Amino acid sequence: MSIKALYVKKVFDTECGSRRYNYGVATFLAKPESTIPTTGEHDYTKCGGCQKNRQQIIESLKERMTKFPFCCENHKKLLALKEFNRNDYFNANVMCADKTIFCYQHILNNQDRTDWKNEIENYLEYTINSFGSFPEGYGVPLFAGDFLDYLSQLMKDNSGIKPEIHSFVDSYIADMKKPAKSSVKDPINLLLSKYNSWLKSFPFDFPEFQEAKQYFEQCSPIMYTKSSYNPYSKLMKAHLITEKDLVDYLLDCTKTLIKKIDLRSLEQNPILLQYQKLIVDKAYQIENEELFESYSSEELRYINLIKKWLKIQQNYIEQTKSVLDFNKNISRGDTYDVSYPESLHRIKFFKNFIEDRDGYKLFNRNGSKCKEADVQLSFKLVWCQTEFAVDSEVGNGRGFVDFIISKGANDKTLIEFKLASNSKLEANLVNQLPIYEKASNTNKSIEVILYFSDKEKRKLNRVLKKTGLFNDENVITINCINCKLSASKIK
Repeated sequence: MSIKALYVKKVFDTECGSRRYNYGVATFLAKPESTIPTTGEHDYTKCGGCQKNRQQIIESLKERMTKFPFCCENHKKLLALKEFNRNDYFNANVMCADKTIFCYQHILNNQDRTDWKNEIENYLEYTINSFGSFPEGYGVPLFAGDFLDYLSQLMKDNSGIKPEIHSFVDSYIADMKKPAKSSVKDPINLLLSKYNSWLKSFPFDFPEFQEAKQYFEQCSPIMYTKSSYNPYSKLMKAHLITEKDLVDYLLDCTKTLIKKIDLRSLEQNPILLQYQKLIVDKAYQIENEELFESYSSEELRYINLIKKWLKIQQNYIEQTKSVLDFNKNISRGDTYDVSYPESLHRIKFFKNFIEDRDGYKLFNRNGSKCKEADVQLSFKLVWCQTEFAVDSEVGNGRGFVDFIISKGANDKTLIEFKLASNSKLEANLVNQLPIYEKASNTNKSIEVILYFSDKEKRKLNRVLKKTGLFNDENVITINCINCKLSASKIK
């Protein structure tokens, strides 16, 4: 390993006993200890640059070493502690120089390992803890801040250190430089407060979430990561989970809950408007909560998921209301006793609703791309007055059929929805339904194809003519183009 000679170019103006660094807060005094260097390709004892840097650090700290503990007001208070003995800090400037060079060497010798992050973090933690601690209010452990500054400078001046190593160590040191947390809000309380904020943000008002609400109010996320052993300090360690870990946990919880909720049950709920108001109010509340500057980027990541879900539910309720209102015009009960003609009847009703009663607006909103799932949700509502069994997304061993309409084991009709924009439309028309028919033990099926532009319509016509399905009774096309002329303008 080629190492250029490095020199400390600047003596950092470290405020000796200030709280510049977020470590060393303790209720007792712990004496500093020397550390043991690790070995590897780079050997500081044979490196001229390391030796010169070590000596310069020693010299730059010598004056403050001589003055300690009268170097600053905070350290001066140590004289009032009976457990304080200045002799315990003899040659602390030399120890700081050694620890800086040892740590720098450890980084150089371990940056090519696959587990470099764990190795470097363990040694950094071991080194920082070796500076000991002073009770809160008595200043930073002697020269601990200088160690971080010198190590950062040495790494900055070495272009041979990998960028990811630089980034990791810089981030580690930056975390150490963050202001100390107030003892009023300790890390555990901060995490719990975020968990409670989640409980308030999640739409537990929905009756379907009531049981889940009771469960999550009585539990809290695991606050500690799995413990691990530090081979340098010879100690077991465990960290509080980070805010990112907590948000990841909350996102998983939320996604699990959302998957269990199907607001399609509202299709027969007489208080649909109340649900709509509840969703709109909840969305408005979250929109306003996001205006608070106190939210972190991680919290906003979670809130955005909730907002997206609420938006989906609002869109679905709009579909539900429209179809249910139009359903008042359909005759009660079934027109036919057999699934195939009844399916054709209701699909044509659905086609009429979309093409002639502005139903296309449900699927062609603000230029957003329509999904087959959106169409299927609304189509299911067309069957709210029926004695037929209506099963969606049924697995038959060869895939999932969009709908199977049946009355008894010997009367089944398959319905498959497709968008004309589908790149595999032709292959699906030729192969998919025949395979599904065989797997479902029926010979009755209907293909419903929706198009949203003139271009898609032309493509669809070409495919239907090519496959010989252009005039087939069981292939129904629906016009969802979002620019239909009003009746008064048609000549």
